[in-house]
Amino acid sequence: MNRAVCIVLLFLMPVLSMKANDDEPLDIGSRRELFVDGHLIESQQRAWRQLHHPTPRNIAIVHDAPWEGAGSGYHSVIQDGDLYRLYYRGSKLGVENGQLKVGPEVYCYAESRDGVTFTKPQLGLHEHSSSKRNNIIWTGVGSHNFAPFLDTRGGCPAESRFKALGGSAAEGGLFALHSADGDIRVELQDADGKPLPGFTLEQCAPIFGDTLDRTVTWKGGSGVGELVGKPVRLRFVLRDADLYSLKFEETDR
Repeated sequence: MNRAVCIVLLFLMPVLSMKANDDEPLDIGSRRELFVDGHLIESQQRAWRQLHHPTPRNIAIVHDAPWEGAGSGYHSVIQDGDLYRLYYRGSKLGVENGQLKVGPEVYCYAESRDGVTFTKPQLGLHEHSSSKRNNIIWTGVGSHNFAPFLDTRGGCPAESRFKALGGSAAEGGLFALHSADGDIRVELQDADGKPLPGFTLEQCAPIFGDTLDRTVTWKGGSGVGELVGKPVRLRFVLRDADLYSLKFEETDR
């Protein structure tokens, strides 16, 4: 490792001989600087800047839901601990009778543990086509250019850690929004406390927001009907959230 670092430094030394006002070196502190032009370079010998093309890799997420489509965009990734949160606009885009047709714009949420492959939990917050089985988090003002960020300042209230800006002139201007980051996840375990396949914490769709009636779901559509008659333990993980009651009921959702 040390040998590799030395090689890189020796290579960059002739390039980083940068000065301001012909005599004084340009102080860049600890900032990361990109050599997009010659501003930081005093002279070059047997070295040049080269723009490398990106290499396609795996597909991180597919916008194939009815509320998504070619109009999806404004992807913002926020690292929150060991979880990568992805926020993006969902919208269909097409041509009809020679005219560009843009579908309703909503804002959606996906998440990932490795930052490579993202899943879309069924959040149950907003209705689309008579169903709340979707990952829509926002349908109000600013859905076109909703721009979220995580406020990491010390003393920031828990209910306002997540903030966003959004809005247009037609909507009345730019609006500021805030939200808590709390959620609830449920894991089903066998009698010995071992997670049941298909019902682990990682597979549970997080429950956000304030509500009196939310159905717990797991990725892959696993239903608890297959567990009827078997001893089951429930594990609840609450992150900045409160749980007041629960019940089991038959449902076709």
